[in-house]
Amino acid sequence: MKGIGIIPVKHLNYAKSRLSNILDTNNRIKLCLLMLTDVLNALTSSKLSSIIVISPDSRVLSLARSFGVDTVSVDLGLNESINYVKNITNNFDLSIVTPLDIPLIEPMDINRIIDLSLNYNVIISPSRDMCGTNILCRKPPNNMETFFGDLSFKKHIDEATRRGLKIKIYSSLRVSIDIDSSRDLDFALKYCREHNVNKRFISMFNSK
Repeated sequence: MKGIGIIPVKHLNYAKSRLSNILDTNNRIKLCLLMLTDVLNALTSSKLSSIIVISPDSRVLSLARSFGVDTVSVDLGLNESINYVKNITNNFDLSIVTPLDIPLIEPMDINRIIDLSLNYNVIISPSRDMCGTNILCRKPPNNMETFFGDLSFKKHIDEATRRGLKIKIYSSLRVSIDIDSSRDLDFALKYCREHNVNKRFISMFNSK
């Protein structure tokens, strides 16, 4: 089963604005790059055959290339970016889309989802509030449109249902933890302390 991981990333100068109450622009950029490092560590250690990072930001692309993954430089929205690489992803059996802000993800999560794809066309892992989508697996890779953004979990379920696709919900606390706000960050750091989890993004807060 040939799978490709897709990580769309917008320009970091505009990323994570909801964390501006606790982090300045430079530290938000640093956090994003550390979280992307954690996500890339997980994906490159999984059973995925290929990974592609899509971004207009040279810092993101440089980091991705240091992992030996493919990159595409384009300034589009998340869903438009995913659609932009359709000609590439169509060469695979399945695609797995992940955002950069789920740093607790592990290779086993990706591997379990790949295994589940033997019996399902769409596998979705929701965010902690059950509103967002933190992983979207599609087999074949472009069997439905993507709706990343507000209420994407419901939109993806509705679209997959409308198309008659077989759906599986992948429930995982660590995958559900995305970092958009100070409350999210506090929850993630607490989870890491309680479960003895060591991730790169934690290094920013070890002395705090």
